[in-house]
Amino acid sequence: MRLNRRGAAAINESRFLFDKPGFTGTIAAFGSRWMPPAKNTAALEITNWNLAIGNGVLVPPNTATTTLSTANLFIPNVPRTKFTLAPATGHLSGSFPGASGKAVKFNGALLQSQRIGRGVFAMPDKTGPVTLDPP
Repeated sequence: MRLNRRGAAAINESRFLFDKPGFTGTIAAFGSRWMPPAKNTAALEITNWNLAIGNGVLVPPNTATTTLSTANLFIPNVPRTKFTLAPATGHLSGSFPGASGKAVKFNGALLQSQRIGRGVFAMPDKTGPVTLDPP
């Protein structure tokens, strides 16, 4: 989806990967301006925040706590869960071990104003949320 000059959305339907046009529903969208942190400064003070992957989709969901270092590297307390922040853009990316043991990738964004992170993962048979919230 892209916005035209007036803010109206233009959707290229040929780019749908998971859901074809024709489904109905409502989603909430929000965001905030990203301010890159100074060198050797964390984008947000994140200590023992809750990371939840697949809440309501995976049984059980993958959960962890994580801390963001001054080098803007996440340190999750669960093995084989990787989680990174691109300090220039606020892009979150990572992976977690799927049921088969193969890594499942996810992407999202850290929203400084809201003090949360949100993202999504996609598997062949399901998609699900990735959330990062303060304790």
